[in-house]
Amino acid sequence: MESPFEINPNSEARFYNGWINKSFRLYSYFQEGLSRVSEFRTIAYFLIGIGLVFKIPEDQYLTLGLIGLGTIPPILLFGYMMKVRGNRSLEYFNIRDLSPYGKYNVQMQERQMKDLGEINQGVKELIKLHGK
Repeated sequence: MESPFEINPNSEARFYNGWINKSFRLYSYFQEGLSRVSEFRTIAYFLIGIGLVFKIPEDQYLTLGLIGLGTIPPILLFGYMMKVRGNRSLEYFNIRDLSPYGKYNVQMQERQMKDLGEINQGVKELIKLHGK
């Protein structure tokens, strides 16, 4: 049986091809684009706020732009930390702190995987015993 977590011809046909899946992909691309534009807007608001709070004159807008460029390294560092470690921790906490019903579903799936592994091992042993 093909794993649902691997890309294979069945998953391509089921989740990638077809007009419905294409519309979901377009929606996803649109959402991602809106998210990124929103993030840039937040940086622009930050810079405008700095300019207003410190009453920066128009001839110093270049300095304000350089401050904006100076925020790039810390943002990249934070993004890297979130990608390689933070998102995993958040996912763990979300699963750990699920409602009792959500935890039960996760525990049942883990139990089913364990049982299926034992069944698979038993079938392999039976095949070896009968010489097929």
